[in-house]
Amino acid sequence: MGSSKFNSLISSSIMDEQIVLQGYPAITQESEILDDFLNVLIGINGKYITFQTVGGKASASIDPSLDVSISAYCERIIPLALSYMHLSQFVKERLNIDEDTDKDSRSTLLSKKPATGLICEAFCASLDALLKKYCEFVLQLEAQHIQGLLTLQLLYNAIQPSFSCLSGVEKVVSLIESEKAFGAHILNILVVQTREVVQSDISLRDTLIELTRHAFVPYLSMLKEWVYGGNIKDPYREFMVEPCNASVLANAAQTDIENVTWNKSFRKRKIYPKILEGDVEKIFLCGKYVHSMIKMGKKMRRELDEEFEYRSPQTSFSPQINRAFASASRDLVEIIVKEKGLIQRLKSLKSTFLFAEGDFFVLFADMAESELKKPAAAVCIPRLEAMLDVALSSTGTDDETFREDYGCAMSDTPLVAHLQAIHEASIRRERHSHSSSSGQSRRSPSPALSTSPTPSPSPSLSPPLHTPLHSLSPSSSTAPFPSLSTPSQSSSASSPSSSLSPSVAVLQLHPPDSHPPSGFSALELTHNVSFPLNIVIDLKSLLKYQLIFRHIFLLKTVERRLCRIWKVMQMTKVLKSDFGGPMSVFGRCERLRQTFLHLIQNILFFTTQQVIEPAWKELMKGIATADRIEDLIQRHTNFIDNILKDSLMTNQTVITLLTTIEAQCLAFCDAVEEFYPKPYTVPDISAQRDPLRRPQSEAFLSVSVPRPIIASRSIRTLTIEKLVPLDSNPTFIQIITDCEMKINTRINELMGELLKLSAVEMGIVHLVTFLDLHERFIPKRK
Repeated sequence: MGSSKFNSLISSSIMDEQIVLQGYPAITQESEILDDFLNVLIGINGKYITFQTVGGKASASIDPSLDVSISAYCERIIPLALSYMHLSQFVKERLNIDEDTDKDSRSTLLSKKPATGLICEAFCASLDALLKKYCEFVLQLEAQHIQGLLTLQLLYNAIQPSFSCLSGVEKVVSLIESEKAFGAHILNILVVQTREVVQSDISLRDTLIELTRHAFVPYLSMLKEWVYGGNIKDPYREFMVEPCNASVLANAAQTDIENVTWNKSFRKRKIYPKILEGDVEKIFLCGKYVHSMIKMGKKMRRELDEEFEYRSPQTSFSPQINRAFASASRDLVEIIVKEKGLIQRLKSLKSTFLFAEGDFFVLFADMAESELKKPAAAVCIPRLEAMLDVALSSTGTDDETFREDYGCAMSDTPLVAHLQAIHEASIRRERHSHSSSSGQSRRSPSPALSTSPTPSPSPSLSPPLHTPLHSLSPSSSTAPFPSLSTPSQSSSASSPSSSLSPSVAVLQLHPPDSHPPSGFSALELTHNVSFPLNIVIDLKSLLKYQLIFRHIFLLKTVERRLCRIWKVMQMTKVLKSDFGGPMSVFGRCERLRQTFLHLIQNILFFTTQQVIEPAWKELMKGIATADRIEDLIQRHTNFIDNILKDSLMTNQTVITLLTTIEAQCLAFCDAVEEFYPKPYTVPDISAQRDPLRRPQSEAFLSVSVPRPIIASRSIRTLTIEKLVPLDSNPTFIQIITDCEMKINTRINELMGELLKLSAVEMGIVHLVTFLDLHERFIPKRK
């Protein structure tokens, strides 16, 4: 007499004894019809009430010979029977229970996982238990009928509570069938229908709450396993979080410059229980945190796990989720910052990529200078990495801990072209996002999309995640630092270059094909960051570190060259005032060197002391107060982005002018080293006699460069003979004149751009003041 008897429309043996009741009194018909009612209530055909299925929908027919009052009772009771049959058929189809399934094998089938999902299985199992209770209730009525205690009126009154209950549940089942609900969608239907039940219908409300509670059990079990264990046990893809398949991860690893392990391992589904709507993001992140900690080897204490249980439509799981999220987030931040040494790693990056330790650059530049003078394609990377390793191990900092993670590479893209390519890619991505957005009103172009020659001072430098570094190279690369090898080649000083902006093209001393980039201009550091620190220091951040390194390294290289030619120019002191005066070519050279050095050193000071150091202090404060790993990621991203923006690397006009000035400076250094006579070196007899006696000027000279000795009268004469012709050399004079004209023009343009930026950026005011301390380039302000 269970739910499996539904749709058994064959006539029972009782129908052979069917009696025509027409003409019998109503009391006789009532006694006869009670047997039919008890059968019909559990989906079995009676003698006077039978079921038919038309178009997949069950209906009932009543013997017309019945009394009118009894027929009225039949019409009121039949809807309850049809509801029971519908629910029985739903359970049978979803649980794959056959007609001839016996009671023992029925429980075995219910324990299996059906193709309809765990949530539907739990709901159907609870619904099947409800139908069993209904059948037991009908059996109790049948026992009363056998004892002669049941009347038609008593039967009708007894089944009234079941009317409301089964009809309400049938409405829910009809919605599930019509909407083809699956997984969390079933839970949402149950919760919504429970809320819509009127408060007076306590029986139906309690029934729906009980059905919903059982349906939530598998989902909450998956939620608990994800939140506390970081695992997904979801064979039918019903949970709100799903792992990405191997092909997605493989494609992401090849194209995205992001931490694939952190960002691509899991993703959220669009369908989830609305009762968890306010906690979806925390649930997703909490599981990721726990999964990452387990991957790091941390053992989770599962005995403290809290239970998730649905009690009513007003049930909230936020307290448990908030506690689990806070605990997981705090533990992960502590592991990354303290156990895995995030701060030590950032200090190592600061001392190398951001040049916080000056001895690192000095040692590395001294050892690698001869190698970096070569063209970038001819540089031996293993030899360069060996020198880098020696420099890192000799600095006396924490870099030695991570020195195995450092390496060298030669970039095939000049710094300006690299920044410009990233900026253009960012603009294209922003245009694409604007064009793809629908339903928005037409607006004026934003500054980031402006086509004016002066771009916004702070555009985004984040390249598309699918763009590899080598694809950012322009079609034609130009050496940013051309060398001046012979005087005859100075005539090409103004040859234009189509691949550069007008400022760079004016000062391009040689065609780009004839002088490929040197190792100094193409050098970039590489750094390998393993999991879990690559969650914070991802590949995109390392790319930004590389850009900043190249910018500062070029500035320091130029400063080093300017200091070196000072030693070469010291021999002009042997000349008389008419040859070595301020208006002579030697005085003009010294003035040019001072102009270059003043500009480069102030740019370096501004970048390292007024941009990097304040940003670093802000980063350390942010790490100390971070409660979530997302806070660490965001504050580190803000740190590196602020350095790029505040150091003016995101302003294409400023960085192009600055790179042009650096190129002209190195061309000037090449000319001085080529045309000036080489210093004469003789043994210092006085120093040999008294080893403790050392000239004061030697403190300014590098040990790698011999100290010129000009005390001898013959050496003085030889030096004068070399320098005097240079004072009237037309080629050298023309080179110096061209440098003076062009550098003044470029510095005027640079100061003009900086003055514009100082109106909106207070930090630029200090740089402008330092660069134009005597108001040489900017008109005097009243």
